[in-house]
Amino acid sequence: MYKKPLSFILTVSLTLASIGPITANASTKDNQNLSVNVLESTEEKIVIKTENDNEIVLSTIESVENDTVEVITESSTGEIQEFVYHKGDNYFLLNGEKGEFKMDETIKPELGNSDVTISAIMAASSAPKYMSTTTLSYNKHVNSLSAIITVIGGVIGTAYLTGFKFAKTDYAGTISAWLGIVGAGTYFSQKLLSGTFKVDNYRSSSKKFTGCENLYQYRYQNPRINFTLFGKTFNKSYNKTGSWYYGTRPCA
Repeated sequence: MYKKPLSFILTVSLTLASIGPITANASTKDNQNLSVNVLESTEEKIVIKTENDNEIVLSTIESVENDTVEVITESSTGEIQEFVYHKGDNYFLLNGEKGEFKMDETIKPELGNSDVTISAIMAASSAPKYMSTTTLSYNKHVNSLSAIITVIGGVIGTAYLTGFKFAKTDYAGTISAWLGIVGAGTYFSQKLLSGTFKVDNYRSSSKKFTGCENLYQYRYQNPRINFTLFGKTFNKSYNKTGSWYYGTRPCA
């Protein structure tokens, strides 16, 4: 298959993931009960409910098209948050205010040596070749639980720009585990939320005949995420390898 646009990637992954609600429960550092539940996951949207002893937050990743990510979050306190990111921008908007955002790709040159023996080439012919690491990095001051969840949802959404697809259990588990470490009642003043999402990109070692031409295939490996707030850090590596895809539509 060829590399799909962001909107189609999200649609396909959510369709495959629509198998009923997923819930993750935790106790936070400030001894509050915490529940994160993926209420809905369809072709149109994802709805995530996060609840602690004092607040219920509904976060919806609803519009991902033309390389744009939007997240709307509503809290039982009456607070409404909106996250918007357009691919290629060096910032995202949270309620109209800019937060720092970068998508960087560090590329290693392809290994090539005219002195390499034929036997060595053949021995490595089936091994994928590391090409680059894509890094999404962000910084934004936040002051509420709903703002935290909105930015996390935005990062989850923008991860689709790299081709990585979060499963439903990843949504719930990532949010609940991280908030459990930080504490759900610590967001009453401006604090800097920062972090990264990284994924390694690999290329097939040889081209594959598609029926009319020979093309390389690509896939991601080793996705990992990092959040830091108020001196507390959450790191998570996802033991996942993506499916092979073509960089361009075969026989186009």
